[in-house]
Order: sequence, then structure tokens, then C-alpha cells
Amino acid sequence: MLKYKKYINLIIGVLIESLGFSLFLEPNNLSATDVSGLAVIFHKLYNVNIALFVLIGNLLLIIVSFIFLGKKKTLKTILGSLLLPFFIYVEEMFVYMIDFSQIDVMLLAILGGVFVGIGNGLIFRSGYTSGGTDIIEDIFTKYFHMSLGKSIMFVDGFVVLAGGLAFGIEPMIYSMLALFMMSTFSNRKLIGIDEDKIMLITTKNKKQIIDFMTTHYQYGITIMDAEGAFTKTESDFIMCSVSSKNYYKIKKSLKKEDPTSFIIVLNSYDTNYINKDYRHSAKVN
Repeated sequence: MLKYKKYINLIIGVLIESLGFSLFLEPNNLSATDVSGLAVIFHKLYNVNIALFVLIGNLLLIIVSFIFLGKKKTLKTILGSLLLPFFIYVEEMFVYMIDFSQIDVMLLAILGGVFVGIGNGLIFRSGYTSGGTDIIEDIFTKYFHMSLGKSIMFVDGFVVLAGGLAFGIEPMIYSMLALFMMSTFSNRKLIGIDEDKIMLITTKNKKQIIDFMTTHYQYGITIMDAEGAFTKTESDFIMCSVSSKNYYKIKKSLKKEDPTSFIIVLNSYDTNYINKDYRHSAKVN
């Protein structure tokens, strides 16, 4: 059963995300995030089918991901990218029967943000993504050395601004509220993570762990000397700042590389690279 847990998390997460969009965001012209947010704009202005727009947009971004992020990372986005428009298509058949017109739009924006945030949190736990603008955010992070939080702010901010230009200032404000709720429930409430994590790792397979982190994720590594207070045994701490989106995948992979490894995880609220070409290992005594 554990073997399929990640797929269950992915499917349930995408379903909850799509419900939040179909029930609360789309009917109220709230373009808060992702390709689905752009789909709301094109649907209202040009009557483009939302599920079809999301599908085509996600397929195009999958191609972009293959080019800029590589095959291995892209494979993690394909299933979610196809599931999201499929669920939206199915929900279109019955969502019109549910009437929330008597409920204040602010409350609907909050509910939409909560649904999408919880869905995203489950998707992150699965180690997969639902594709879409997540791919653009990863490209910004990789090639422009932006923190994940800043790249999300840039991409989602563009979607919200586009919605504001299309529908006016009031829907834009509600979209911002929904986006805030998404971030809150996805990052802090559900999976307990903020923008980045600092991982402190002790392991018997130091070289393999360092090679894994630098090869697969291009993270900088700092090695710190340590000594047990009682045993007086000398050892090393591997320190690395990792993005929240990759946190669970890295944690699982590290345990696979060395089941006896010991990991301490700390919140990091701001990670900046002074040198944009920063890619090195350092030793701190």
C-alpha cells in the first residue's frame, strides 16, 4: 500500500485543487494562479473551453520542461498535468447545479484558496506536481537563481495582474486573497514548510550524499566539523538550503541513499545568493 501512497496523494491533491477552482474561483472570475487562472480570463473574454485551455497550456509547458529542466524532472509533472484538466472537464458537467450566488465573494475566495492550498500540499507530499506554471517557476529558480518564493510571487503575480486587467480591481483583490490562502494552507498549515528549509545531515556516506545533492539539484553544500559532547566522537554535518517544493523528495532520497542518516530540518525565511554563479562546497571549522 505504501508503494502507491504517493499516487493516492497526487490524485486526491489534484482532485481537491480542481474542486477549489471549479466551485469557488472560476465562477467568480478569480484568476489567482497557474494556467487555470489564465484559462478563466480566456474563457470569460473569448469563450474558450477551460479544460481544453488548461490541457493545451500544460502540454506546451511539458515540452518547455523537457527542454530546460530535463527528462527526469519533467516525468514528475506529466501525470498531474493531465489529471487537472481531466478533473476540471468532469466537474464542468455538474458544477453548474451548485449555486453559491448567495454567499459573499470574499468567503468564496477564502474557500477556493483553502481547497487549492490543501490540494497543492498533498501534491507536494507525493513528490509530483500538477505542472502548469510550476514549470516556469522551476525554470526561474534554476536559470535566474531566484528563490522559489520569489519565482512563485513573480509568476502568480502576473496571473493575478492579468485577471485585474480583464475583470477589474475587485476580483483582483479577491484573487490576491485566494492566493494568500493557497500559500498559507499549502506551505505552513498542511506540510509545515516555508520558503526554504535548512537541512543538517550526518551520514556515513558523505561523498554519495554530496554528489546526489549537487548533481540532481545543483545545491551548494557546506560541511561543518562537529564533535559529540559525551562521546567526543568527531563527525561532519552537511548543511544545505533546499526549496520547499523539493523538500519531501530530497528527504526520501536521502533516506534511500543512507537509511542510517540523521537529518535536522530548520525553517529558512530568506535565502539569497550574492554571487549568481554560486555552486560550490565549503568547509566550516
